[in-house]
Amino acid sequence: MIWHWVFPASRTHVDAATGKERRHHLHESVLQRAVRQAAARAHVAQVATPHTMRHYAESLIMPS
Repeated sequence: MIWHWVFPASRTHVDAATGKERRHHLHESVLQRAVRQAAARAHVAQVATPHTMRHYAESLIMPS
């Protein structure tokens, strides 16, 4: 089965056991930094994190 990451790392590595080239996911801090930078570029005054996006999406889905 082929797996694909939602946020893949830019670099690959060779698995020592199998010799196959592999790719991991981004470290969570990379995504957190990207969200903070995007919020700053958009002039968002509140603190923005990936978790903030979860609450925003949930509020749109949940019936009132």
